[in-house]
Amino acid sequence: MPKWKLDRWQATVTKDSKYVPPLFTMRATPILLTIILLSGLIPLRGALPTPSLDDVDVSISAVSFNPAANESVTLFYGSLSASPSPSHTRRKSVSTVQVYDPDGGLVRSLTSIQYNPAVPGAVSNTAASSTTIPARQEPRPPGREDFFVHFIKGPPGKDSNAAPGTDESTPIMLPPGIRDMWRVQWDGRDSTGKPVPDEAYTFVIETTVESSDKSADSADGGGAETIVYDPTTFSGGKVGDITDITFDPTGAVSYELPAPARVLFRLGIHNGPMYRTLVDWKPRPAGKVKEYWDGFDRDRILKFRDHENFRALVTYVTLPETTVITYGNKAGTYREYKLGRGKGLPQKPKRSRKPGTEPVFRPDALVPPAWARAPQVTLVFPDHPDPKAIPSISAKIPTIRVRIDVDEKDKPYLMEDQFEVLLFVDGDFFAEAERGYLPLNWKWELQQYPPGEHILTVNISSFKGQAGVASRKVILTKK
Repeated sequence: MPKWKLDRWQATVTKDSKYVPPLFTMRATPILLTIILLSGLIPLRGALPTPSLDDVDVSISAVSFNPAANESVTLFYGSLSASPSPSHTRRKSVSTVQVYDPDGGLVRSLTSIQYNPAVPGAVSNTAASSTTIPARQEPRPPGREDFFVHFIKGPPGKDSNAAPGTDESTPIMLPPGIRDMWRVQWDGRDSTGKPVPDEAYTFVIETTVESSDKSADSADGGGAETIVYDPTTFSGGKVGDITDITFDPTGAVSYELPAPARVLFRLGIHNGPMYRTLVDWKPRPAGKVKEYWDGFDRDRILKFRDHENFRALVTYVTLPETTVITYGNKAGTYREYKLGRGKGLPQKPKRSRKPGTEPVFRPDALVPPAWARAPQVTLVFPDHPDPKAIPSISAKIPTIRVRIDVDEKDKPYLMEDQFEVLLFVDGDFFAEAERGYLPLNWKWELQQYPPGEHILTVNISSFKGQAGVASRKVILTKK
């Protein structure tokens, strides 16, 4: 087991409160992280082949929205023939739009539509809260013979199958091969009709196209082709570190993300403990991001923002394309959702990475999002049961019993992995248990410390990168 210790936070704080931190590392961490991250590059056995996606045009109207405020997001996508040759003319297409949570659970089948070009406006829309409108093809503009012009209608009236209206239509240029453009709205609710918890959700589209080519030479043997748009097979998963962070005196912490990403933000002391996880692999949009921090550790015992050896880490993993971030749900967390009504959802089929795309480090190689939160560590003094009290310890008998544990919901997943317990006193490394067992009971002897206040901090670090923290204060008296 490598020694997982916070002793390499090489970063410098400047006068303008900006600093450039490298990867938040621990002893032997580079090798450990390499092993973990490279595990995400190993092809999955039994993975489905990646379909051709070159001609699919997909976009979303927003990268984040608030379903609790009745906001929605719109997905635009092109329906095309997998083999758009003259001898392989499309007759009918059936398209299904799926919404998956970060763990690959099927949150919602937005809509299943069937479009037959021989019958104008023939649309079957099975999802009442989504909107799917066929586009109208127009003549190609001069100089753009390789493109098609379609018009997308705005929000429909009572008749969702009505032909697109001139007043509400919007022109959209489509690349070669695309014959129809579809517009689908998601209200941010799951299959039970309840708003989903705050997280990042990805759209996957499956389109089955019937062809007039029924010959034995047809690739599918029956004239039907299926195209899958799964952005996880060709996008997302790029890992990086933020190199410019600004701490404002008001408590605002700002940084820039190059793309929508999942963020890990940790704070601690160089060659000392991690005191707080400010953002625990949560999704954030691209651009300027603002967090808030009061300068204290998790237990609000120590204000260490102005410590001379203060250090921080902001690491990110980019999200797949056509992934939307929801916010504003105060009813519960994503973790609670996955332990409740979101438990046991149908899983997205595993598909291999598209050939030729850049290799990526997948975030689930570190920790699956549902269990990504830092373990909730408990640090108690059994002889002093009041969790808010500061025990006084006599220098004549300078010992106190200590019990370390984690929340019962965290324990099964932590115990399945290797982890260790690190102990710090007043920010200095004190002891470690390389083979972690929980609960951990021991007797803390303080005879080597001078009278006064002392802070005991515990870090519990797992092989997968989870790190929990807790601190307690004691007073050592002379008598």
